[in-house]
Amino acid sequence: MKKIVTKRKIFSLIAVVLLLAVSAVFITACDDEDKVPEGSIQIGGRTVIPEIVAETQISSEMASENADIIIMPTNAAATLYNKEGGKKYKLVSSVTMGILYIIGKGDATLTAEDLKGKRLVSIGAGNVPQKVLEKVLTAKDIAFESATGGGSAAEDSVKITYVANGVAVRAALDAGEADYGLLGEPAVTAFSSVYPARLSLQDLWMEVTGDDSYPQASLFMKASLLESDPGFVAVFIEEMRLNLTWIEENKTEITAILQAKGSATTFPPASIARCNLQINSAADIKDAVKNFLTVVSGAASVPDDGFFYVPVGTTPAIKGIGANLRFVFPDGAPALAAGKILAAA
Repeated sequence: MKKIVTKRKIFSLIAVVLLLAVSAVFITACDDEDKVPEGSIQIGGRTVIPEIVAETQISSEMASENADIIIMPTNAAATLYNKEGGKKYKLVSSVTMGILYIIGKGDATLTAEDLKGKRLVSIGAGNVPQKVLEKVLTAKDIAFESATGGGSAAEDSVKITYVANGVAVRAALDAGEADYGLLGEPAVTAFSSVYPARLSLQDLWMEVTGDDSYPQASLFMKASLLESDPGFVAVFIEEMRLNLTWIEENKTEITAILQAKGSATTFPPASIARCNLQINSAADIKDAVKNFLTVVSGAASVPDDGFFYVPVGTTPAIKGIGANLRFVFPDGAPALAAGKILAAA
């Protein structure tokens, strides 16, 4: 009889041990599922993973539908929208309302007339910088020509050479190969100790078009996300607006904060305002976007109204469920616009 009791106790003990082991595995699995991924932040009940990606990669993020939320050039997104796959994203808000400036030595203020008879080196061949520059020069009756070699410009025209990036603009200026350079913030301010003269293309744009500025880069989201979780969308947009205050409060430390998160850009405090960050709703900037795209891409390329996100009714409740969301943007001003989110992840 004693042997039977002992066996029963052994079997009971084994059963308890097995039960505890299974429970531990189950609890661990649940814990793994509940863990917030490294480098992420909770916004509106959803897990958002912000990521700086190469500028050359940003269009492919939309074309491949790998990202849920994207900051990218407005004209590039419009081009993708006009293709079959692009309609899976909508413009939610503006981000940068123009960050282009012409710089040079001498007085701190330049005028368009100062460009006549001068050599200008510029970023953005075939893209927004070239299109905006040519628009304002044409409107002001200033002739321009593309540089095919050395030599000075004709007396009443601007001789323009296009280069790959702001570093190449600086190199051409330093070498005396150009009189002025066109590039974007924050590099404009970073170079201002040597090249303090400045002319805002945003100011020229306003003079010749009547628009306050142009939506150079915008915030886009997947249409499926906008439809399925509008409560999250409303909270996310507000978070982007709060970022503007956060940047101002942290402008002296912003470079170190963002470089710790993967940025390679220096953000001088004086450059912050000239990065022209504005979170304006798609409805508020629709006309400006269409005018801008008409200039840079042609009237036939302006997308229909489906390109713009318009919330319906009152702000809905936050669902707080769903897959993790990738939020991608290039370095520079777009990373600055997402700074608070990036820093908290």
